[in-house]
Amino acid sequence: MDLESDLVVIGGGMAGLVAGSIASESGFDVTVLRKGQSATAYSSGAIDVAGYMPGSCYPFASPIEGMISLANSHAFHPYGFLEDVSSAVIEETELSEYHMGEAISWLKDELEETPASLHGSLDKNIESITMLGTTKPTCLLQKSMNPGNLMSDPDSCLLFVGFPGHQDFDAEVAARTFVDNQLSDKTPPRKVGHCKLSVSPHGSKQNVSSIELARHFDHGGDEMEPMLDDLTHEAESVGASHIAFPPVLGLHHPHRIREALEQATGTTVFELLALPPSIPGMRLQRSLENIFKNSGGSLMIGYECQPRSLSDTDINSLQVRGPARSLTIETKAIVLATGKFIGGGVAGKKDGLRETVFDIPIVTEQYESARNIPPRELTKRIAISQDGHAIYGCGVPVDGSLKPVGRNGKTVAENIFCAGSAIAGYRYPTEKSGLGVALLSGSLAGKHVSQYLGGAE
Repeated sequence: MDLESDLVVIGGGMAGLVAGSIASESGFDVTVLRKGQSATAYSSGAIDVAGYMPGSCYPFASPIEGMISLANSHAFHPYGFLEDVSSAVIEETELSEYHMGEAISWLKDELEETPASLHGSLDKNIESITMLGTTKPTCLLQKSMNPGNLMSDPDSCLLFVGFPGHQDFDAEVAARTFVDNQLSDKTPPRKVGHCKLSVSPHGSKQNVSSIELARHFDHGGDEMEPMLDDLTHEAESVGASHIAFPPVLGLHHPHRIREALEQATGTTVFELLALPPSIPGMRLQRSLENIFKNSGGSLMIGYECQPRSLSDTDINSLQVRGPARSLTIETKAIVLATGKFIGGGVAGKKDGLRETVFDIPIVTEQYESARNIPPRELTKRIAISQDGHAIYGCGVPVDGSLKPVGRNGKTVAENIFCAGSAIAGYRYPTEKSGLGVALLSGSLAGKHVSQYLGGAE
C-alpha cells in the first residue's frame, strides 16, 4: 500500500469534483484522480440543465419544465429515478427538482468569489448567444457571460467585437448569423453591428489565440487604453446598448475586466458562449478544483486508474499509474466519474462498447445490453440531427442510489457509485443537459457515498 483514502474519485470533471468536495466537506479523506483534461474544461462554461426534448427545435421555457418532461418521456433518464438522500418528505415527482435546486444553490455559493461565479436559476432558461451567432437555452451562465436585458429590451442595440488575427472568432459572421435568426423570430435587439479592435498580445496581430488574448486582458495596464478608446468610439457610432466579446476576458479577472469595459462605454458587456478551446471552461474547471482542494481533498493530476475485474463484493484497492511511478491506493469507496468518450470512460470497439476501468456492462438508452452492438449501428449517417445519435444514450446502468448494476440487475459492488456522463439513459448533446446531469449526479453521489462511509465506520 502506497496511499490510503476513505474515497477515491476516478475522474476530475464537474461530476467527480462535486462528489469529492461534498464527501470531503462531510469529513472524509478524499482523493480525486484526473488522467488528463476533463470535458468540463472544454465546455462552453455555461451549465445546461434541460434545453430541448430530443427531436424538437423548440426550447424548454425553464429547466424545471425540461427536467419533468425528460423524466416523464424517458424511463431511464437520470432525472427520473433517484432515491431520496435527505430528511425532507418530498413527492417522488419533485425529487429531481429538489435535489437539483440544492446542488445549484451549493455550487453558486461555492463559486461566488471565483472567476466562474454564476447567474441564473431553475425558474427560467436564459437565451444565450454563442461564438457562431446562434442562440441556445441554458440554466446558468458565468456572470461575465450574462447578456442582461438584451433579448427583452425592444430598444437594445448589440455590437459584436472581434480582434484581427484571432482565428477562433469572426465578429462579422456572428453578427450576420444572429441577425438572420432574430429577423425570422422578430425579437430584439433592434440593431446589430460588428467591429474589430486592435490588440497585439505578443507584438503581432497574426495568429492570436484565445488564451493569449485572455492573458493579455488579465495583465491589463496602460496597454488597454487605446483599445478602450477605440471600443468607446465604435459603441457610440452604432448606439450600442450591449457589447458581445468573444470569451477571452481573462482567465483570472473577468469581472474586473468586464466592469472596466462597461464603465468606459456605458454599455452592458458580456462574453459569448465558447467553443473549444474554452476560456470559460478553464475558469470553471480551475474553480472547481480549488473548491475541492480547499475542502481538504487531494487532487492527483496525470494519474490513471488501471483496469481491474469486479470479482469481489467490495473493491478496496486500486492500482494507479502516474507520470513517474505506479502506486496502490487502499480505499473504502469509489466514485466512477470517468466521463463517456471525451473522458475515456466508455470505449467503442468494432464489436461493441465497454466501460474502461471495471468492465461494467454497457447498456443502451433503454437499458438493453450494448456490449455486442457495433458503434456504427448506434450512429447515423447524418452527423447533426435534432434527435442525435443513440450512442450518446449508452453508458453504465445505475440504480436509484447511483450504484452500477450488472447483467443480473444487482449492484456490481456495494462501495462503487457512478456520476456524470458515464451514466446511461440520456443524450446530453441534443437535450443540452450535460453539466446539469453531471452536477446533480455528482452531488447525489457525494451524499450517497458519505452515507455509505458513515455507516461503514
